Amino acid sequence: MKNSISNDNSHVANRWVIALAGFFLQIALGAVYAWSVFRTPLAKQFGWSISEVTLTFTISIFVLGVSAFFGGLWLNRQGPRIVAMTGGALYGVVLQLSNADRLLHAAPTYAQAANSKRLSMS
Repeated sequence: MKNSISNDNSHVANRWVIALAGFFLQIALGAVYAWSVFRTPLAKQFGWSISEVTLTFTISIFVLGVSAFFGGLWLNRQGPRIVAMTGGALYGVVLQLSNADRLLHAAPTYAQAANSKRLSMS
């Protein structure tokens, strides 16, 4: 009897983990819609038209729809766990890659600052 109670508690705890994971996946999915916040500032800063800036959002939503179709087919064959884990991992990798250009541009600046500080100390 005691064993069945502990299994019930772990089953309930597992449900909360799944609900929390689903919540964070939905937050990540909703991040694409924050694009409208950046539309006007990007157009002003770079001198682009609103239609040029919106093209990026259009491509993003198109890719979201196509990937949702294929993700749904994969979900039916493999189940939600592997699809969600792969999607979350890919999202994280793409976010890191989107910042890679900043790191590459910043590295020479940091090296130059370190070098000038070293030279000023001499």
